[in-house]
Amino acid sequence: MSHFAVLVIGAHPEQQLAPFHEFECTGKNDQYVQDTDVTDEYRKDYEDRTKNRYVSPTGENFSPYSEQFYRDFTEEEMVALIAENGGQKPYGSGDFRGMRYTTGSWDDGKGYRSRIHFMPEGYTEQEFKVSELETFAEFVEGWGGQKVVPFGEMPDTDETHKYGYVLVDENGDVTKVVKRTNPNSKWDWYKIGGRWNGFYKLKDGRIGKVGKPGVMTEAPKEGYVDQVYKGDVDFASMRKEAEEKAAELYDKVMVIIGHLPVNETWDSVRDRMFDTEGRDAAIAFYHSQPRNKAIKECGDREMIWIVVDEFVVSREEYIKRAGDASCITFAIVKDGQWFERGEMGWWGVVTNESDRSEWYAKYNELLNSLSDDTLLTLVDCHI
Repeated sequence: MSHFAVLVIGAHPEQQLAPFHEFECTGKNDQYVQDTDVTDEYRKDYEDRTKNRYVSPTGENFSPYSEQFYRDFTEEEMVALIAENGGQKPYGSGDFRGMRYTTGSWDDGKGYRSRIHFMPEGYTEQEFKVSELETFAEFVEGWGGQKVVPFGEMPDTDETHKYGYVLVDENGDVTKVVKRTNPNSKWDWYKIGGRWNGFYKLKDGRIGKVGKPGVMTEAPKEGYVDQVYKGDVDFASMRKEAEEKAAELYDKVMVIIGHLPVNETWDSVRDRMFDTEGRDAAIAFYHSQPRNKAIKECGDREMIWIVVDEFVVSREEYIKRAGDASCITFAIVKDGQWFERGEMGWWGVVTNESDRSEWYAKYNELLNSLSDDTLLTLVDCHI
């Protein structure tokens, strides 16, 4: 799960964002939700998946999590567990001397309590193909939650089959499995401002709208807003502030790492080592480099989020990048279309994390092309 900043350009930002909601989270059953045929995907899972079962001496198989495979603690076991647990009774799930216990309400009328999971003597644990244990329709309902639509009836997409359904023929055999989803989803919730509360700086005497701050986000200073007309934004001042902060940070970081060899970037290490030496070796090498070690061991808590790869450039280039990025968000919504760094397919280019400068250039080119009466709305999206 992550947060990212999105600039919505133009009027009615809510309407522009609407096509990109994640239906499974919003539950908004609108025109952007589509019926997606997932029959082949589920059929493959059904044929490939296996389950472990407890098999009795007579050959019957059972789910290992049936209540018959849980027993009460003996008095001695409970006394020992409480003693080992600092005097506290067990709660939830845990391990006790190699045995697994679970706390819950059991169907034996004896109340809420912890019980130990066990396999009775004479039983064995064996692996079965799911297709040996249940029908395809049972698998679909248990795995994906889609319920069967009785043959000859229509799915109730308002209630029972809101998130999907299973169609069957007159013999009860599955003919189609449908998942209802928005294939263009980008967010499960959003708010104006959020973690980026006070993103835009106003020109003197201008006004705008302040959104709601995110968790542990301070309210913005006077003169900073989240929704504003382009002509009322002091972009020059925003750039200057970003450059001044960048210069200060660059100098501070260089005191710690400037005398050390320039590090190999993570992208380079990954490309060079992943296929030959593996992910763990690549991570270990990357963090073993002198600059990374120096930042980690400097003792300055403000340095904890520093990415040394960003400091392989000159001071001038670092400051310029900060200025170019001063008004940049991860994504843009314009005219009901979503564009983002990494997969934007916009202006004939495709960007990724290694060529952010091109995204910055094109983003700022777009901002410069907008008329001063264009509404800008900064949104904190979550997915």
